[in-house]
Amino acid sequence: MLAINSRLAADGRPGNTLPFFVQALLPFGNLTVVLDRDTRQTVDSFYERRESVSKSSGAAVNTAVFLDPEYAFISAVLHSMVDCVNRPKELGGDFQVLHNPMANRPLDPSIFSWCDQFTYENGTLKRMTG
Repeated sequence: MLAINSRLAADGRPGNTLPFFVQALLPFGNLTVVLDRDTRQTVDSFYERRESVSKSSGAAVNTAVFLDPEYAFISAVLHSMVDCVNRPKELGGDFQVLHNPMANRPLDPSIFSWCDQFTYENGTLKRMTG
């Protein structure tokens, strides 16, 4: 299991609909909304598939790490944005866990029932709220 704290990352704040740490490890890009021209109602919404992002140097960075068997040694990622000043009332109250669907030794989600969790199965991301 890896732990990530994105508090000091310039763009590490939570995404508007999907946390950035999830988008860094699974191939989810921008949220796309399809509108009906006549009714202006939402017909569909989905995340674009994004296999990589480009660094300022132009080099590609893989955003599908958790779909690569090479990273099966990582069971999950625990994410937080806490620092000594910005913290929830309850320690661990902001924790989020992303389970690796390719993990050699997957963790039982019940271990983290107290926090938000994400699982990826059959092309679908599921969120479980703790």
